[in-house]
Amino acid sequence: MPCAPSWLCHGALQFSTALLVAPLILGLCQDFDVQNPRDLYVMTSDVWRNYLDRVLELPVSESARAQQKVRIFTIDTKPWVPQHHLMPGVLQQHVVNNGVIMAKHIEAGTFKWSWFDKPSLYAKLLRTMPNRMVVLADSLDVAFGGCSQEHLLRAYDRIISASGTATVVMAAEFYCFGTSWSTCRQYHNFSQRRVDVLQAHGFADDLYDRFHACPPTPKRSQFNVQYPSCSSPPRYQYVNSGFVMGPARDVYQAMLHWKRLHTWADDLSGGDQASAHRLILNHPELVTLDYAGKLILTIGAMFNVSDRWRGVFWVNKSRVYNRAAKGVQCFIHGNG
Repeated sequence: MPCAPSWLCHGALQFSTALLVAPLILGLCQDFDVQNPRDLYVMTSDVWRNYLDRVLELPVSESARAQQKVRIFTIDTKPWVPQHHLMPGVLQQHVVNNGVIMAKHIEAGTFKWSWFDKPSLYAKLLRTMPNRMVVLADSLDVAFGGCSQEHLLRAYDRIISASGTATVVMAAEFYCFGTSWSTCRQYHNFSQRRVDVLQAHGFADDLYDRFHACPPTPKRSQFNVQYPSCSSPPRYQYVNSGFVMGPARDVYQAMLHWKRLHTWADDLSGGDQASAHRLILNHPELVTLDYAGKLILTIGAMFNVSDRWRGVFWVNKSRVYNRAAKGVQCFIHGNG
């Protein structure tokens, strides 16, 4: 099935950052031109939930699984999310949900979720897996834009070719959140790596600058770990914990480090994002970021994302295109 079902092509979505992907999916069914930002919010959240319910009910064919060179895994403990389903967006990608058993325990009251469980469950999954390429992605607010497997792997190769010894790629974003002001400042140590990755794709340093929707940078005395902050000037340079890609063996090592770096205090403030900062800052020899947004573009701090004329994306009936990166987008994360 090349695009979102036709019944979704009417109505729109009450705005939530986590649901920014919905206008893009609408555009997969029909032209979606936004003249007024309020036009993005026309659809009720019930319609979006209806869309997800219908997508999760669609069968995943064996041929689709076999053709997918990169395996995609998620952890979703909501009881209505099945173990095998298609990713929202261009309905081509099979996702394996490793949170199903845990969801049953949570529902029964015999288990309480901790953000420590995310890298722990992934490590358990990857420990005995053949060394093939894998993606670990957040569930349901990540959509697939329609790029080919060859495009995805080529973009990955360009990132690691400019990242020294690192072979595990995580998502980047404009916001630095879930951590301290001093931690955010440490990202200047990766300035040259960021430039190198962008140049490996043929992009300038200011690739996404005109699309950001960053609030004014707070003073140090005003900084709060829960308040998303961009750099000054804004740069697409901070880690986002919602996407990891690489060879299973290397991603497994990254998950072990992530487990070790996660603390009980992170569950109270910052969650997995807090420990993700420590992962990238402590292990740049293993982990790098997708500064060009070619694998995944994190759009939580971007405006007019699917405005046909001004937004970073434009869509047709079967693909999402990245205007800045000049090509089909692979994954989109409507983080929030």
